[in-house]
Amino acid sequence: QLRMEDKRGEEHIKLSTEYGGKTQLNLGHNVDASRKLRGEGFELRTDSWGGIRAGKGIFITADSQPEAQGKVLDMAAVHSLLTQAVSQMESLSQAASAAKAQLLQYEQQQALMEEKLLALKQAVLLMSAPEGIALASGSHLQAVASENIYMTAGQNVELGAKKNITLAASEKISIFTETEGIEAIVAKGDLISQAQSGNIEVIAKQNISLTSTTEGMTFTAAKTLTFTCAGGAYIRLSGGNIELGCPGDIMMKQSKLLYSGPASMQSNIPELPDSGPQSMSFMLLDALGNAAPSTMKVSLFDSKSKEQIWSSAFNDGESGCFEPPESENFHAIIGDDKWTSLFSYNDEHDIEDETDDDLDFDEHGPQYDGELNEQDKE
Repeated sequence: QLRMEDKRGEEHIKLSTEYGGKTQLNLGHNVDASRKLRGEGFELRTDSWGGIRAGKGIFITADSQPEAQGKVLDMAAVHSLLTQAVSQMESLSQAASAAKAQLLQYEQQQALMEEKLLALKQAVLLMSAPEGIALASGSHLQAVASENIYMTAGQNVELGAKKNITLAASEKISIFTETEGIEAIVAKGDLISQAQSGNIEVIAKQNISLTSTTEGMTFTAAKTLTFTCAGGAYIRLSGGNIELGCPGDIMMKQSKLLYSGPASMQSNIPELPDSGPQSMSFMLLDALGNAAPSTMKVSLFDSKSKEQIWSSAFNDGESGCFEPPESENFHAIIGDDKWTSLFSYNDEHDIEDETDDDLDFDEHGPQYDGELNEQDKE
């Protein structure tokens, strides 16, 4: 069904079909069947499924362009916002560098803007609005990126949850503030801080204050507990002994000094959980997100001995789990007899695309140091 109206002030076009309920494209002065105003502008709606697809990229914006006086992909407003965000991240990264904190990867954010987003140089989705963007869900909201997620605010970033907020990272969590400090306050419950396989270091340029307002305070060490001062005085508790030392005087003020026989107190040393072995698996998908065929497999080879240490086929695009030995470097070869992808893994968890001098690729696939048999040419 196609309906067009050219009455001045009520111009509109309606393209509609009753298939699947009602699917419509309404342009201009939108009215219902009784000619009552429903809205103005455009509406694309359906009672069935809907999809928007553009193979070279999509630009959605609420930035005004009166009477179509401009190019379709005019991105001046969003360009300004993205440039401002990169500049802000660069400034914070410089401040973090001066404080010897974790640097912000603003260069990657700038590359995303210049090489992909602006002018839709690659297949991206770019959204912009001068007065705000809101995403609301009656159930869940998920944000996923196979590489990085960048969030930048000119003022505040606020996170709130009725129940829990959980942060987890396989490598590091870094927090840096430039001027106003960090607050961690627990109204009820405990504040727990653990370094389960490393050290805890607390440094302040001025004072450090520890206070228990209603109970006591306990310092416990499995081997040695040492208190030192810049002047050279110290107290060391170790192996059932107490050692006091100083280059000057020891002054004791008391009404009485009482002596008795030896005594001891049992220390309560909590056991920390063992992190256990780390495992990894491989996912192999095509450009459309489809799982790799079952003919594909991944094989791992020790970088030094060139021996195969593990192999797995892909099931629904995912391999089995592999537990790499600690401080182990290896090469992974993924593919079948038609093509191959190679990358290396080291104990610093860096993945690098590279070609090893010991790898010889013939026209049918890889040969690792000339020792891969036919079934390993995967």
